[in-house]
Amino acid sequence: MTQVGTARLRKQAQRTWQTLSRRKFTREDYYRLAELGVLREDERVELIEGEILQMAPIGPEHVTATHSLYYQSRCQSS
Repeated sequence: MTQVGTARLRKQAQRTWQTLSRRKFTREDYYRLAELGVLREDERVELIEGEILQMAPIGPEHVTATHSLYYQSRCQSS
C-alpha cells in the first residue's frame, strides 16, 4: 500500500473513532461484569469516572511506597 493510501485509511479510521459513542459504566455495571466473569478477579482494572481502565502492573516502587505507608500508619496508631 502506498503512503497516500495508508494516510487516507488512517484519516478514515480517526473520523470513525471520533464518531463512536462511549458508554459510561455505573458501579452496579462494574460489579455485575465481575460477577459474570467478564472482569476476572486477577485482572487489574478500575472504574474511574465511568470508564473501566486497565491499571499498570505493580512495580517495586509501588510495593516500597505501600509498605512504607502501612508501617507509618501502624507506628502512629500505637
